[in-house]
Amino acid sequence: MSLRGNKGEGEVITVIIIIGLTIALAILFYIIASRNFGSAMANSVMSSGETLFLNIATDLDGSLSNTISESSLSYAIPPTNLAVINIVNNYCLLYINGTLYSESAAVIFGASPSLVSAPAGFRVALLGNNSIISFNRTSSIFNVNMYGYGTINGVTYGEYIVLYPKIGIFPASNTYYIYVPTFKAGIHHGFHGLLNFNVTGYRYSSLYVKTIEYRCGAETQYIDDEIELNSNVMLINNTVIVNE
Repeated sequence: MSLRGNKGEGEVITVIIIIGLTIALAILFYIIASRNFGSAMANSVMSSGETLFLNIATDLDGSLSNTISESSLSYAIPPTNLAVINIVNNYCLLYINGTLYSESAAVIFGASPSLVSAPAGFRVALLGNNSIISFNRTSSIFNVNMYGYGTINGVTYGEYIVLYPKIGIFPASNTYYIYVPTFKAGIHHGFHGLLNFNVTGYRYSSLYVKTIEYRCGAETQYIDDEIELNSNVMLINNTVIVNE
């Protein structure tokens, strides 16, 4: 074989290698760009979920403070496949004098860790604070928190936002009023793409209250009074109906 032939074959191989590397780099850049685009979209969707939950909490506060009668609130679920809305039953548990008194679900809006992810243990209060029991009549009776990487009920999120009720304890003369809003999950197929909150009514009872323990997710708050208080306990039931 001549030197000219060897040179020609070498040039062809070089061209093939260059083309292969170019294609590989193009695919790599495409994958990176796609992930960056997906992450940007997921961040935008999480922002819309934050706004949605803050609006819901504000409206529910108004609904519960203005009337105890039945009411219904409906919200459009952000139309996206980058995040999901889930209902977590028994997210909050209220114990009075050591006995389970009520249970409440929570509403979660979260995105996959393949799209967006904050470190495990990350937590920021979007509405409310670290307290899950309120002693201030003017503060929201709901918390909205954002968390980083975590798994709840078998679903793993890179980031997720949780809307759940606090309880309120307010003195009036010699009586303490304990307000206990609760979420209960339900399914209704009449209105596709809506998240409905129905305030179905309330239950009122008088109890001797010595201890109160309230647990919501990883948060727990405990109150232990040396003297039993003849407290009026008002339980306000809210039914959460998710339509997807």
